[in-house]
Amino acid sequence: MGATIELKEKRYIIITGCYRSGTTALFNIVRLIMKHTGQEYDAYLWEGRTISDKEYHIIKTHNYNPKISKMAYRIFVAHRKLKMIKKSMNTLKKGIVPVNNDFKNVMDTKNLKFAYGDSQMWLTKADYIQNFGHLTSDIAIIFIGILNNLGIFYKAEELESMIKEFSELKAPTIGHDKETLLTETHKKFQ
Repeated sequence: MGATIELKEKRYIIITGCYRSGTTALFNIVRLIMKHTGQEYDAYLWEGRTISDKEYHIIKTHNYNPKISKMAYRIFVAHRKLKMIKKSMNTLKKGIVPVNNDFKNVMDTKNLKFAYGDSQMWLTKADYIQNFGHLTSDIAIIFIGILNNLGIFYKAEELESMIKEFSELKAPTIGHDKETLLTETHKKFQ
């Protein structure tokens, strides 16, 4: 008699929102929750494919995609007012971010409206909405809210270690970090 194979359901947690709205912070909060509570997960930018057979897949994307919307276990949206996104974009030295699978100047009003429009479509499907302004207030409340939304039980020391690691995240001076997805354009979250 052969061994029993247990097939796990893949649970796709979509992290999305317009550029400069806190998607990378939200991505790292969910990633650290999985890491510190011992969940089996992969975390990555969406490129049209699943990387592994792990139970949880934390997928960061900015563009609306009906395919991943339909397969989502949860959709977490980072939200920020358009006026504040424009202000943040103006502070960037580069001013170049990916829009619609190629690189264009996001300050072009048409491109920014397109990206913001995609985030509005995600908002209609959201299981959890994270307001950008709250990321700088009590981060413990955000972690607890997401833990509860996901139905993940945690110990006080796990929560403390998640928050500690989150507060110690640093952006690279050039390029991007493949684990955290932080780039040189990101500031410290807190």
